[in-house]
Amino acid sequence: MSERPCPASNARAVAAFRRVAATLGSAIVLAAVPATGALAAAAQSAAPGTVHVYAVGSATSPTQSVVLTGAIGDAGTLNVTGPTDTVTLSKGTIVLDLSKGSAAENKLFNHLSAVVNPKSCSMNSSYTAPVKVLGGSGAYAGATGTLVVRTAEVGVFPRTASGTCNLGANAQPVGFLSIAKGSGVVRLK
Repeated sequence: MSERPCPASNARAVAAFRRVAATLGSAIVLAAVPATGALAAAAQSAAPGTVHVYAVGSATSPTQSVVLTGAIGDAGTLNVTGPTDTVTLSKGTIVLDLSKGSAAENKLFNHLSAVVNPKSCSMNSSYTAPVKVLGGSGAYAGATGTLVVRTAEVGVFPRTASGTCNLGANAQPVGFLSIAKGSGVVRLK
């Protein structure tokens, strides 16, 4: 996903959480692909179908695991690097526009102190955003459509020596997961 402005006091922790969130948001877009690899290869223009996408990531890596079900069944990874990212699956790739999810994620993480429980230093927040399918390769060549993805951001921050939640630039989450789930309709050309 694109770089997002954030207060210097929590920039590093926010960046780690955002890498995970971006990865999941991108992965969900894959759910919009309507046909299996065999159907895509056999047809000039496949009928659209509903695809469900699931993705999980952590704060330690920009790579997320992705699983697609419904009109297609496939799995792979999403490596989040910008507002447009590619999901690599066993039968091809899918290119996603994650800009709306990035904006929603920025809104959440730019107010990190408002969503972190000061007693437990934990957070459990989510956002929903559309993800556009811009194209693909292999079985997903020419894929277009839109998915609606809900991303849950859950994690625990460390404490400072004084016992407050450490949301500073050098804070490393004790644990963090970004869990995305979505669906949509996609057409293959």
